[in-house]
Amino acid sequence: MSRRTKIIIWLVAAALLAALAVWLYFYFRKAEPRLPDTGAFPAPTEGIPLGEEEPTVLPEGAGAPWAFRPILRQLSLVPIAGAVIGGKGAETRVRYIERANGNVIEIPASGGEEKRLTNTTIPKVHEALWNKTGNGVILRYLKEDGETIETFSARIKAGTGGTEGELAGTFLPAGITALALSPSADELFYLREERGELVGIRASFTGANKTELWRSPLREWLPLWTAEETLALVSKPSALSPGALLSLNRSGEQERVLLSGIAGLTALPEKTVEKVLASRSSENGVELFLFVPKTRGENALGVATLPEKCVWRTSGEALLCGVPKSIPGGSYPDSWYQGITSFADAVYEVGTRGGSRTALISEISEETGAPIDLTHPALSSDERFLVFRNKNDQTLWSLQLTE
Repeated sequence: MSRRTKIIIWLVAAALLAALAVWLYFYFRKAEPRLPDTGAFPAPTEGIPLGEEEPTVLPEGAGAPWAFRPILRQLSLVPIAGAVIGGKGAETRVRYIERANGNVIEIPASGGEEKRLTNTTIPKVHEALWNKTGNGVILRYLKEDGETIETFSARIKAGTGGTEGELAGTFLPAGITALALSPSADELFYLREERGELVGIRASFTGANKTELWRSPLREWLPLWTAEETLALVSKPSALSPGALLSLNRSGEQERVLLSGIAGLTALPEKTVEKVLASRSSENGVELFLFVPKTRGENALGVATLPEKCVWRTSGEALLCGVPKSIPGGSYPDSWYQGITSFADAVYEVGTRGGSRTALISEISEETGAPIDLTHPALSSDERFLVFRNKNDQTLWSLQLTE
């Protein structure tokens, strides 16, 4: 065998060995298990469309498993006429007027032993509006004739030697149809009829220093006073007639029409009056919406409830509301005002941006054994407690929101 032939044989053998090595490499590489990719999500096959989306609804108890669950407590076993929530040292307490006899009762917002502060008997108190400090209250009650409404501005006069105190004060003018207290609660604004017209009067808490601010030939109005310098007047709502909302500064000037021509209009201005929570009658009962006076813009909140069932958070970016689980057939808000229908409410936090809704208590009846028709809600200054009345029996309740 020549030397040239030997070289050719060695080259062919080397080429065959190289080819075999390459084949074996890829063969065993395919046989190796493939590890999953980490550190990146696959691209979505379809994007989320921009534009109007359904509001986010978080279920009750959503979040971390250790998140605080709101605690519902009944504070009174008897009907009340009005309540105020405030602080006493490090403890949040509630004062309320018993509807039957006008006694003032104080109780911790977290429940516990109640204390009677006064023994002044004033029977059949239908409405009690408290000042901010909880030491003064406006009582509205029927006189013995069962027709005349008396309006009494009272202060709590403490007892001596451990005895109960009393309510002492002055009577406001007769014929007052409705009134509201200023946010600082050292003034009041009331409406009364004079010579066929409705007159709006601003006065001190005792009724002194009266100033006429407003007058109208239309007599079906309700006052609202949520901002110190601005009052509001809303026409008494009915699904059968268009309603209006007016604003008025505390000197009686700069009257503005904020909303008009809305059937069943009810409203709750935010403390700066830069936003107004409002509702209108609809085919399904009621529709809640947010109105911004500066831009005249409206934004549906996707919640079927009434402003009377809501209270503003301090930030003005959210509300706490009683929201009916369902709304029976009827004409609203008339049917609810007249007591023809009643609601079984859940408690929601409703955001004013994007319409988010968080269920704080989705089934009140599961905890109480009976439905609650929430009304007259109020928040403690630290927003730890929500207090409200059950319209069904006028009892007082608290909802602890945080630890």
